[in-house]
Amino acid sequence: MRQTAGQKLGSLLLPLYLLAVLAGMAAGAGAGAVLSAVSAIQRAIQPELFAGWGPGGIGIMPVLIGLPVGAGMALAPATGAIAGLFVQAWNTPFPSLKSQARAAAWGAGSASVLLAGATLFLTGADPVATLAAGAAYAFVSFLLASAISYRLLRYRESRESAAPGE
Repeated sequence: MRQTAGQKLGSLLLPLYLLAVLAGMAAGAGAGAVLSAVSAIQRAIQPELFAGWGPGGIGIMPVLIGLPVGAGMALAPATGAIAGLFVQAWNTPFPSLKSQARAAAWGAGSASVLLAGATLFLTGADPVATLAAGAAYAFVSFLLASAISYRLLRYRESRESAAPGE
């Protein structure tokens, strides 16, 4: 008997969260590397205006800080992706892989927008900069959730179809 999508989703929680945290760590390290590169360029062009950390500049510190920050920031979109999958499974008993990936992507993007809005509201930072960073965060979360969930669901489907005796 074929299971509904909601019955299958329980086994996706741990792998989806783990893959999301790994993707968040990679994105955080990448953002830290960009900050390090910009800082190195600033130091080369205008050493008198250089705003590095410590006597030798910031070096690898943004990359090291980006790892746990990215991992933590990946939890909200991962939760949104899971919520999107469960909502779709509740509405549609046998969705396709693409529609499930789309639901996960919209859930992750929505959760990212909520987190960015909460950050803007709670910090009172510059609205334009916060909204630009929030839009980039939501867009990257949308794309990563779509790719991760599609590959994970496709892997799970191919594994289930190869299982003998069912």
